Amino acid sequence: MPKLTDEHVLCAYVDGSDLHDVAPLIRSRLQRFIADRRWTTGQILFVDQILDPDPDFPDFLPEWDLGVNPGLDHVQLNEEWFDDIEALVECLAGLHTETERDFELFIAYRSRPWLQEHLTFIDGKSVDLAWLKEVISMLAKSESSNSDNVQPPLNA
Repeated sequence: MPKLTDEHVLCAYVDGSDLHDVAPLIRSRLQRFIADRRWTTGQILFVDQILDPDPDFPDFLPEWDLGVNPGLDHVQLNEEWFDDIEALVECLAGLHTETERDFELFIAYRSRPWLQEHLTFIDGKSVDLAWLKEVISMLAKSESSNSDNVQPPLNA
């Protein structure tokens, strides 16, 4: 499976684990969206993985990560970086309307895979894009000085 090497990664995943009825549609739309777009980031990854079941909760479905991971380390280098995020939010909003499934956006860090910064849900309500841009920019810039600790790439 491909891996991202960026320290900062935006994770945009469909919310939930029972995705069998919507996974084919979401999978095809996201793969087409990724292929058709000229990205400002050099790192973009389609994610479709079902995690191992938790033996402590045998009645629960295993987690299913289905979505998109664009790298964010280029935020300081490219003024048009947020165009990708806006296009992704628009794509996910369309998928939400069509599937009635919510999507979650959060930032993950390669050197600290246990740390995630929740940003917002794509759930039929409007997303404050100005706020989202400001927060992602702030997190990507402030955390870059704290990433001296090189770890294996985020496995998405």
